[in-house]
Amino acid sequence: MTNILPLTPGTSIGGHYSIGPLLNTGGFSAVYRGIDTSEGHRPCAIKETYDVTPGARRQALTEAAVLFTVRSAHLPQIYDAFEDQGRFYLVMQLIEGQNLLELSKRHGRPCSEQEVLHWLLPVVDVLQELHSRNPAVIHRDIKPGNIILTPQATAVLVDFGLTRLYDPSSDTHTIVRAVSEGFSPIEQYIGRTSPQSDIYSLAATIYYLLTQTVPPASVHRGYHDELIAPRLLNPNISPNTEQVLLKALAVDV
Repeated sequence: MTNILPLTPGTSIGGHYSIGPLLNTGGFSAVYRGIDTSEGHRPCAIKETYDVTPGARRQALTEAAVLFTVRSAHLPQIYDAFEDQGRFYLVMQLIEGQNLLELSKRHGRPCSEQEVLHWLLPVVDVLQELHSRNPAVIHRDIKPGNIILTPQATAVLVDFGLTRLYDPSSDTHTIVRAVSEGFSPIEQYIGRTSPQSDIYSLAATIYYLLTQTVPPASVHRGYHDELIAPRLLNPNISPNTEQVLLKALAVDV
């Protein structure tokens, strides 16, 4: 994809949204801090999708539909979705805080088991809600950088840009546009994800936070598994938590 110039702060889109500073950018989208002038200058996050192909548009609509229909303190609330000059935009709740990757690096040491479970067990409940739907909703990009910890110590799962609806009867192999090495399960490399894929990614996230070590890439573990038992890296981890993590991170080939 050709280089995309970022929107200039102060740009108006959708009739009543004012673009602010760029918060994050990737190969297919960018997220800006914004202001909704029709709602008392309410702060918001505005996600711009560059890719305008039919498949990308369907993906953006899937992301919007999921967030429109699920209300949780651990997911961003969505306010609006629209097209403007050939681009697709999602307007969402602005989540203030620090993502868990930044937090872990700032700590410079493993997080405690108690605080990690306090943050992330509610995210497990959110995933159970998404996975129990018919069809199940799969996030497909859970990793420390996509979980924001608010000043109130609430973990919020963000970036549903790779979300798909699970169809266990489908034989179609859809290649995912991106994987996160160490956090994506082996089946994601060939597009055969299921609800269990999110469990793997969340377990890999917990493993990282408790050990400050990124698990080996699952695609390599299928040939030679070099995953180190977490208690060898951090003996303060309880045996029960280690057992759960190793089970969730098991690689089937």
